[in-house]
Amino acid sequence: MFRILQWSDSHGQTNTLTPTQSLLKTVPNIDMCIHCGDVVPDHYPESIDSFDQSLSMCVIGNHDSIDVSGTDPTGYHWDMQASQADLYSKYFSKAKANFGVDINTNETWWSKEFKDKQILFLGINDSTIGDALNKQLAWFDEKISYAENKGLSVIVAKHGPSNYGNIEENTFTSIYAKSSNYIVDTNDYNKVYSGNDKMIGRLVRSTAKILCVLHGHEHTDYYGYIIKNDSTNIPVIGINSTLMDIYGDVLRVSNSNVTSSVCVNLIEIDNDSLYIYRLGADNCKSGVSRKMLTYSYSKNKVVSLCSV
Repeated sequence: MFRILQWSDSHGQTNTLTPTQSLLKTVPNIDMCIHCGDVVPDHYPESIDSFDQSLSMCVIGNHDSIDVSGTDPTGYHWDMQASQADLYSKYFSKAKANFGVDINTNETWWSKEFKDKQILFLGINDSTIGDALNKQLAWFDEKISYAENKGLSVIVAKHGPSNYGNIEENTFTSIYAKSSNYIVDTNDYNKVYSGNDKMIGRLVRSTAKILCVLHGHEHTDYYGYIIKNDSTNIPVIGINSTLMDIYGDVLRVSNSNVTSSVCVNLIEIDNDSLYIYRLGADNCKSGVSRKMLTYSYSKNKVVSLCSV
């Protein structure tokens, strides 16, 4: 069994960061705890002191990489980014040792091989542009080729959604993720960051078993799939922000009581199945889990869902 904790888009808000990180500490036997990006409130170089880098590995979000010079009253200029060296120092120089990941100095993408479980976990920066993007694309191709040659299964964590994704309309997927606005935002994201779909395209062509793709960005829960060239599906799991904003419809407040602000997925993977449990939210108090979804790799489809 391979066990992952997934959360995202905390945006430096301590009122939700504190209970979330308290919960993360209580979950045993976790192989990887991943924050899917946008750690900062809005832009680099805002503080991430409230984000405990000993608890969670992260990937870079679009707000994490944009420099303060790219934010002005006319809007965001996403191509105006902090340097790779600065981003590495801020987000990965400490976490590298904490999680034993393989990452080159002054780069913002990483890998970790779990040899005992035959899994290669890849954390990509889908907001890279220019020379950094070209370098990451070559690295990504090399890592996927390595997995193919060694017979490893692959998990990819990233920040944004992909145009390759197909939404599965079920009780796990939020209303916003089913809307036309979600599709427009996904298209816009991939216009700005063209490398995102290029890396996903490499997964589509891969002969390796791709266990899942994890992402954040949209502040909404999402389950979907990417169809590979061999007709098998790649489960895609997007997670709601820890912020309580208008994009997610996860229940956290009822008329009778106030429930946890925590929004964390526990994902378990065995030889044939992927299981998603929600920790804290969906009208459950902190620490309580609800099984949301089961996907069967052999049947190539979702085989069970929670009721609403």
